[in-house]
Amino acid sequence: MHTRYKRFLFFITLALMLQVSSLCLAAADYVTITLPENVIRKSIENTLPISLNPDEGVLEGNLVLDAIDRFELGQNSAVIHGLILGKNMVLTTRIGDQNFNFKLGEMRLPLTCNFTFRFDRQEKNLYITPHLKDSLQGASPEDAGKVLPLLALLDNREFPISFESMKRFQTRIGRQYLTVEMEPVDIQILPGELVLKMAPQVSKMN
Repeated sequence: MHTRYKRFLFFITLALMLQVSSLCLAAADYVTITLPENVIRKSIENTLPISLNPDEGVLEGNLVLDAIDRFELGQNSAVIHGLILGKNMVLTTRIGDQNFNFKLGEMRLPLTCNFTFRFDRQEKNLYITPHLKDSLQGASPEDAGKVLPLLALLDNREFPISFESMKRFQTRIGRQYLTVEMEPVDIQILPGELVLKMAPQVSKMN
């Protein structure tokens, strides 16, 4: 799982922890949590800058999403427009049986990224796919040429998002401490909001 997507989803974990402190009182089979678009945007902004370095080890230096000025949720989709900054960047590529290092230096360019989502009910995993076609409109040819090889590593590839960090936590009601284990039942990305359905299992702490 790429670091940027782990951090992108970290805000969901925080929001869940704040909103489910009383889940152990729920009588339903699952709990529905709705996160409005503006709450998600503010949470993303609070995690900036977000690293965009691929995990394949092809990039040295620092490539980050530094700011966002647009965030919209659609039907199983999202759009982010922001500013990418790169410093001391060196790209490693292989031609034939030789490795070559290309110094890319620094960059500053706008980027638009479209995402689609898929929730696998059997695996209990959410998958995210970035679509980067026409994402560099407005960028200079020099900066666009620097980042295109990196974007090619991410474009139209499906990445799983783990929910391990939000599956278990402790809470307190009165004098009793309880352990709550959460299992995703369904996740829906809708226009203007993200809806999570989580099945809680509650047990007393010894």
